[in-house]
Amino acid sequence: MKRISYLLILLALFALGCKEESNTVAPPPTPTDETVSFKLRIEGVFGTTPFALNQPYVNAAQDTVRFTMAKFYLSEISVIDTLGRSIPVRVVDTTNTVTIDNQTVTLLDYANAQNGTFELTLRAKPGLYRGMKFRVGVPFDLNHRDASVQPRPLNVDQGMFWTWNTGYIFHRLEGNFDSLGTQRNFLYHIGGDNRNLTVQLATLVGSSVTRFDINADGSSVFRARMDYSRIFTTGLTPPNPINLRQNRNERTAHGGALADRVFMNTQSMFSRITN
Repeated sequence: MKRISYLLILLALFALGCKEESNTVAPPPTPTDETVSFKLRIEGVFGTTPFALNQPYVNAAQDTVRFTMAKFYLSEISVIDTLGRSIPVRVVDTTNTVTIDNQTVTLLDYANAQNGTFELTLRAKPGLYRGMKFRVGVPFDLNHRDASVQPRPLNVDQGMFWTWNTGYIFHRLEGNFDSLGTQRNFLYHIGGDNRNLTVQLATLVGSSVTRFDINADGSSVFRARMDYSRIFTTGLTPPNPINLRQNRNERTAHGGALADRVFMNTQSMFSRITN
């Protein structure tokens, strides 16, 4: 009888051990990063000349201009797939980049550019794409937060926030020009939700369908041109260009008609370099 009791106890313990083992949940597999690195290179020019601060350039109205400041926010960067869908990419650079609530913003300042060129390291899945898309501006939600408590580069120390008008300056341009031997200033501070510029450097139809391959080895580079001569293309009296010497009303823009005109001019600043 005792032998039978021992056998029953052993069987019960064995069954209990099997039950506990069967209830053990295997840990989930570690997710793998299927993305690879590639570069977005933005090359500043003024017409056919490399762009640099404090260098003289002649604009469409034959004004000799020099830029003393040129900087802008870049956000909502994505690649365009073969179906025309925008696929967000991850920005690897962290010096002048911040991500808040899954919204990434980078400040690009020509004072820190290398030979007039910016190069951002991004990550996306390898494959065939049609091009890229991004915004010159700050996403709506972030544009209306308290800048005094925001991290770099959305903090007030960057000089890109209007203290008198809630919101960020998306594109800040300042410089001077020659007027009868006298140096006078121009200043364009472009911002406001209605001036958040969308740049799409991709086509999907017609004979000009574009192609951009992101290679698995991380060697891919998407090159974009940013032409500052386009800022002056059209002034307040179309089709005449902005004329700094002759029209005082075309020298300073924080808002209003001139800010709208400069913003419209910036829409043609960007183009893709394919060679």
